[in-house]
Amino acid sequence: MGLNKGSLNLEVTIEQLTESVGPSRVPVNAWTFLLTAWMCRETQTGAERFAAAQVSAHATTTWEMPYVAVMDPDLVDVPKKRRLSYMGRSFDIMHAEHVARKARIVLTTVAASKVN
Repeated sequence: MGLNKGSLNLEVTIEQLTESVGPSRVPVNAWTFLLTAWMCRETQTGAERFAAAQVSAHATTTWEMPYVAVMDPDLVDVPKKRRLSYMGRSFDIMHAEHVARKARIVLTTVAASKVN
Protein backbone atom coordinates (compact mmCIF):
# COMPACT_ATOMS: atom_id res chain seq x y z
CA MET A 1 0.00 0.00 0.00
CA GLY A 2 1.55 3.30 -1.00
CA LEU A 3 0.58 6.60 0.46
CA ASN A 4 -0.02 9.42 -1.96
CA LYS A 5 -2.20 12.49 -1.78
CA GLY A 6 -4.85 11.05 -4.10
CA SER A 7 -5.25 7.82 -2.15
CA LEU A 8 -6.27 9.45 1.14
CA ASN A 9 -9.93 9.51 0.18
CA LEU A 10 -11.67 8.18 3.30
CA GLU A 11 -12.50 10.42 6.23
CA VAL A 12 -12.17 8.22 9.32
CA THR A 13 -12.88 9.03 12.96
CA ILE A 14 -10.34 7.92 15.54
CA GLU A 15 -11.78 7.28 18.98
CA GLN A 16 -9.92 6.94 22.27
CA LEU A 17 -10.76 4.82 25.27
CA THR A 18 -11.71 7.03 28.19
CA GLU A 19 -11.57 5.42 31.61
CA SER A 20 -13.45 6.92 34.53
CA VAL A 21 -15.19 5.93 37.76
CA GLY A 22 -18.97 5.68 37.73
CA PRO A 23 -21.39 6.84 40.44
CA SER A 24 -21.14 3.51 42.27
CA ARG A 25 -17.32 3.67 42.14
CA VAL A 26 -17.25 1.05 39.40
CA PRO A 27 -14.77 1.63 36.56
CA VAL A 28 -16.52 2.79 33.39
CA ASN A 29 -14.95 2.68 29.94
CA ALA A 30 -16.29 4.72 27.03
CA TRP A 31 -15.09 5.53 23.52
CA THR A 32 -14.83 9.26 22.83
CA PHE A 33 -13.88 11.30 19.75
CA LEU A 34 -10.16 11.98 19.37
CA LEU A 35 -9.70 13.26 15.81
CA THR A 36 -10.65 12.83 12.18
CA ALA A 37 -8.03 11.71 9.66
CA TRP A 38 -7.91 11.06 5.93
CA MET A 39 -6.90 7.48 5.20
CA CYS A 40 -6.78 4.84 2.52
CA ARG A 41 -7.69 1.21 3.14
CA GLU A 42 -7.31 -2.27 1.79
CA THR A 43 -9.36 -5.27 2.91
CA GLN A 44 -7.01 -8.18 3.53
CA THR A 45 -9.25 -11.10 4.46
CA GLY A 46 -12.85 -11.88 5.18
CA ALA A 47 -14.48 -14.88 6.79
CA GLU A 48 -17.88 -16.08 7.82
CA ARG A 49 -18.69 -18.86 10.26
CA PHE A 50 -21.68 -20.37 12.02
CA ALA A 51 -21.51 -20.52 15.82
CA ALA A 52 -24.10 -20.61 18.59
CA ALA A 53 -26.97 -20.54 16.07
CA GLN A 54 -25.74 -17.28 14.53
CA VAL A 55 -23.69 -16.35 11.53
CA SER A 56 -20.64 -14.33 12.46
CA ALA A 57 -18.55 -12.43 9.90
CA HIS A 58 -15.31 -10.52 10.20
CA ALA A 59 -12.83 -8.78 7.94
CA THR A 60 -9.21 -7.79 8.44
CA THR A 61 -8.51 -4.36 6.98
CA THR A 62 -5.29 -2.35 6.63
CA TRP A 63 -5.55 1.44 6.94
CA GLU A 64 -2.83 3.93 6.13
CA MET A 65 -2.70 7.52 7.38
CA PRO A 66 -0.23 10.38 7.69
CA TYR A 67 1.83 10.33 10.89
CA VAL A 68 0.29 11.95 13.99
CA ALA A 69 1.86 11.61 17.43
CA VAL A 70 -1.39 10.55 19.15
CA MET A 71 -1.35 7.39 16.98
CA ASP A 72 2.39 6.63 17.32
CA PRO A 73 2.74 3.05 18.66
CA ASP A 74 5.98 4.07 20.41
CA LEU A 75 4.07 6.67 22.44
CA VAL A 76 0.60 5.13 22.88
CA ASP A 77 -0.69 1.56 23.29
CA VAL A 78 -2.69 2.01 20.08
CA PRO A 79 -4.51 -1.37 20.05
CA LYS A 80 -5.68 -0.88 23.63
CA LYS A 81 -6.44 2.87 23.60
CA ARG A 82 -7.68 3.59 20.06
CA ARG A 83 -10.23 2.37 17.51
CA LEU A 84 -11.50 3.55 14.14
CA SER A 85 -15.02 4.43 13.13
CA TYR A 86 -16.01 4.61 9.49
CA MET A 87 -19.53 4.86 8.06
CA GLY A 88 -21.12 3.84 11.36
CA ARG A 89 -18.95 0.77 11.83
CA SER A 90 -16.25 0.34 14.48
CA PHE A 91 -12.89 -1.24 13.69
CA ASP A 92 -10.76 -2.62 16.53
CA ILE A 93 -7.06 -1.98 16.00
CA MET A 94 -5.00 -5.16 16.27
CA HIS A 95 -1.62 -3.75 15.21
CA ALA A 96 -0.06 -0.34 14.56
CA GLU A 97 3.30 0.61 13.09
CA HIS A 98 4.92 3.71 11.69
CA VAL A 99 6.73 3.48 8.39
CA ALA A 100 8.98 5.60 6.21
CA ARG A 101 10.70 7.35 9.12
CA LYS A 102 7.38 8.21 10.73
CA ALA A 103 5.92 9.70 7.57
CA ARG A 104 2.83 7.53 7.98
CA ILE A 105 1.13 4.99 10.23
CA VAL A 106 -0.29 1.65 9.12
CA LEU A 107 -3.11 0.11 11.18
CA THR A 108 -4.42 -3.45 10.96
CA THR A 109 -8.01 -3.72 12.14
CA VAL A 110 -10.78 -6.25 12.60
CA ALA A 111 -14.45 -5.41 12.29
CA ALA A 112 -16.87 -8.02 13.57
CA SER A 113 -20.57 -8.18 12.93
CA LYS A 114 -23.32 -10.64 13.70
CA VAL A 115 -25.88 -11.42 11.05
CA ASN A 116 -29.20 -12.87 12.25
